[in-house]
Amino acid sequence: NAPVRFGRVPKREKARILAAMQQSSNSRSLEKAVAAELEDEQRLLATVVRAHIDTCDFTRDKVEPMLARAREQPSYTACPPTLACPLNPNPQPLTGQQELLQDFSKRFSPAIRGVVEFAKRIPGFSLLSQDDQVTLLKAGVFEVLLVRLACMFDSQTSSMICLNGQVLKRESIHNSSNARFLMDSMFDFADRMNSLRLSDAEIGLFCSV
Repeated sequence: NAPVRFGRVPKREKARILAAMQQSSNSRSLEKAVAAELEDEQRLLATVVRAHIDTCDFTRDKVEPMLARAREQPSYTACPPTLACPLNPNPQPLTGQQELLQDFSKRFSPAIRGVVEFAKRIPGFSLLSQDDQVTLLKAGVFEVLLVRLACMFDSQTSSMICLNGQVLKRESIHNSSNARFLMDSMFDFADRMNSLRLSDAEIGLFCSV
């Protein structure tokens, strides 16, 4: 290609043209790098599955023993609607609002970090700009977390299993509360998700897209 001659083009316009050319060049380089990462399909699949297994605390082999115990010898718990979550290891009300917020953060941080680490290990993700990575994570962390937590909802007993093995009955949350609407939505989603009977590998691949 012949070199671009700017002549009497104003400096500001010249800078804009050069920036656009550089961006186009960077985009082509990124496309080539991503294509190289995704070229080996078997390696791609294996990498994604391993990333899911290593970063998820709710795989089949970890959750099934907990579900079996909860069905055979259930230990029921009652808690305020705001604390009804599978990630809550001790679903009991705390003494103050500050303690509640701190405990809430402690419960969710490890699970969120797991999703973020999973994303970072997906081939091609690290090649994206930092802004694009942040945008994708903001849009996808909650959805991936819902998919991972679906196995903690047991449609057979209409109950939710907490991390400490205690069982929260769906009916224990008041029908008119906002928390009940959210809980019903989660149960409906989990029931449909679990009915697919996906393997851990399939769940990992599903989360990656």
